[in-house]
Amino acid sequence: MQLPRRMIDLSSPLDNDTILDHPFMRPRIEYRSNADNAQMLLDVFPGLRREDLPEGEGWAFELVQLTTHNGTHMDAPIHYQSKTIDGKPMMTRCRSTGSSVRASSSTFVTCPTGTS
Repeated sequence: MQLPRRMIDLSSPLDNDTILDHPFMRPRIEYRSNADNAQMLLDVFPGLRREDLPEGEGWAFELVQLTTHNGTHMDAPIHYQSKTIDGKPMMTRCRSTGSSVRASSSTFVTCPTGTS
């Protein structure tokens, strides 16, 4: 397999400031600093004291809330509607094989055996 010679990043930022979707679908990221999380660590680990933590701080992390529509993605037709104009299940693609399959419901896709 020959690796691509050139890659083009088409992804959109995933943050609180980039507005790409309706308000109810936008990602929400809560940034928790090391100082913010010190008490959480003390609560989780009985016997741990603030002075046991480096600089009295805990772990920094983010809490992320997303919908499946956030970020850069290519949509299968089923994203827009579950049935074709003829009333048949909408075509979609299996992630692992790229083969066309009929969607068995508006949420799940039945792929050939051994694929997903």
